[in-house]
Amino acid sequence: MRTMTSTQIVPLDGPLGAAVTGIDLRQALDTEQQAALRAALADRLMLVFPGQGLDLDEERQFAAHFGPLWRHPAARGRGGAASVVDSRTAPHGGRAAEFWHADASFTAQPPAYTMLSAQVLPAHGGATSFANQQLAYTHLDDAWRERLEHLGAVHEPGPQMLRRAPQLQGNVHPVVRVDPATGRRNLFVNPGFTRRFEHLSAAESRPYLATLFRVALDPSVIVDHHWQPGDLVIWDNQALLHRAHHDHGDEARVLTKVTVAA
Repeated sequence: MRTMTSTQIVPLDGPLGAAVTGIDLRQALDTEQQAALRAALADRLMLVFPGQGLDLDEERQFAAHFGPLWRHPAARGRGGAASVVDSRTAPHGGRAAEFWHADASFTAQPPAYTMLSAQVLPAHGGATSFANQQLAYTHLDDAWRERLEHLGAVHEPGPQMLRRAPQLQGNVHPVVRVDPATGRRNLFVNPGFTRRFEHLSAAESRPYLATLFRVALDPSVIVDHHWQPGDLVIWDNQALLHRAHHDHGDEARVLTKVTVAA
């Protein structure tokens, strides 16, 4: 457990995450607070701030402590660095984010961090799941690790996104990513956007990717965050995969989202 004056950072049970209490995110963070939160995020990959109740502007201000805000290349207007995730208005009743993915991994430089703040929650359901890809990497045997070390994989946007923004293109990323701050390795593939290995066809890649996805999504690396009113969650978008659970029928589930550039 880390402490900074009245603030406490307590690791959650399971393979990732820490809860941060005793801090008001509406206030500017001092140097010590910023350093402690960055260290905890690098270590535990996800931080949960219960009961903050931030609006979108306040969430933007807090996110700016972690770096410049990231703008989605398919965004229209000036609000591309922040958005409202509403299951009632999202495509297919909100199920677009129900697949496992890392946000915008098809871009040349995917965002470093993603942040969600709970605005309206259903009575039941609506959790978000996270999968620790640093831990998943350790589950690979030595032969697999050696084989993957210098491989690239092609990440591409899906058909729905391309219909909205046909200018988007795919990019190649290393299958094994090395965190520049900690030196930890993690898998960097996901079922949502990874289509094939570089220099292999989609058909040739499919069985090998299926094996990696099984490792990436083993239950031992996954935690579910069950949202409570006012929760704010920030996570390492390049070390975790995530997915939404749309198991709440027609009830509203509204989260505001801000992303931070790498």
